[in-house]
Amino acid sequence: MHPFYSTVAERAHHRCEYCQAPELVFNFPFEVEHIVPLSRNGTNDLENLALACRSCNLDKGNRVSGKLQDSHDVFRFFHPKIDKHLAKINYIIIAVGFQNSFHIFDQR
Repeated sequence: MHPFYSTVAERAHHRCEYCQAPELVFNFPFEVEHIVPLSRNGTNDLENLALACRSCNLDKGNRVSGKLQDSHDVFRFFHPKIDKHLAKINYIIIAVGFQNSFHIFDQR
């Protein structure tokens, strides 16, 4: 188990920080993952760690952005430490069916 599991899980209220699935529904602990992967110069700081269900962690992989189908536009993926607060203000968070990626779209 990740050494920061308890801290990250408590902070996330034992929910996946991407899809909000409750850890209790699964029969095993969620994973502590790097929001910005170490392979992309991310850090082991607590602010760069998120609790993720296996599905979200595998879908995200080591990526931080992606392209929508039929588009050349690149969008950064949902960032659980920044974007969850923006959803309440001027942004809408949409789960797009492109490899279950999460993207932020300006609502204005």
